Amino acid sequence: KIQFQCQYFVIRNKFNETFISLSLLKSRLGNFYFDESGDGNQTQFGNRAGAHSPETSISIGNKLIISKELIFNIDANYLSSFYFDEQNSHKSKNRTIVNTNLIYENKKYSLSFWVKNLLDTSYATRGFSFVLEPETTNGFTEDKKNYKSFGPRRTIGVTIEFILK
Repeated sequence: KIQFQCQYFVIRNKFNETFISLSLLKSRLGNFYFDESGDGNQTQFGNRAGAHSPETSISIGNKLIISKELIFNIDANYLSSFYFDEQNSHKSKNRTIVNTNLIYENKKYSLSFWVKNLLDTSYATRGFSFVLEPETTNGFTEDKKNYKSFGPRRTIGVTIEFILK
């Protein structure tokens, strides 16, 4: 496993901060054998990247200081595809998630209006492979099927923080 990570501020002054962050990962899972069906036959797995190990992760963001009390942030986060587990070949797709927030802050409190997954992107976070249907189902087969669980869609919220001194 080899990993490289860096963050660089492209612009940084009293009104604006723009950054880019890059992470590169090269992982390799060695061969391993597993009796998946319980019949005594060992199936070979591995010899590829590990599960949940995207090769590339990039974040780009901007912090705009509108006034002493008001700040606007926006960032985009890219993640390359990755295998969901070591024993199956299904993978996630590349994805980019955009988040934003507007923050008002004074000496007594902070009020933040935020949107996560601004573009309402649908993206798989986990993948599973198994036989789910009972034998009584029409078209039953003992072949495994791939299932996915997904990350949250667009989420909008408000956060209030009180400053106690």
